[in-house]
Amino acid sequence: MKQTAININSMMQVLRHIIILEIVKTAEACFEKCKEYLMYTHVEDYLETLNRRVVMLNDQYRYNDALATVDEALMYHDELDSLRNKLFSGKKGA
Repeated sequence: MKQTAININSMMQVLRHIIILEIVKTAEACFEKCKEYLMYTHVEDYLETLNRRVVMLNDQYRYNDALATVDEALMYHDELDSLRNKLFSGKKGA
């Protein structure tokens, strides 16, 4: 009986691992599709997607990829802040 319980637990762990791998593949495919249609999305939406990607990469222990994505997101944030400052400098509420 104990051997059967161990086998079932092992099978459940393998099944969970397979499901997680499939979710990761789906998330990667969705991100690539997002990048493909980047010109048609709002910048803030893309930045939010990058932030979510960083969390996902950290959860997968892919720290180098996460750091590269953070660098990309920060670069876009800096560019966006610079543009906002140019557009709205001296205006009330800016």
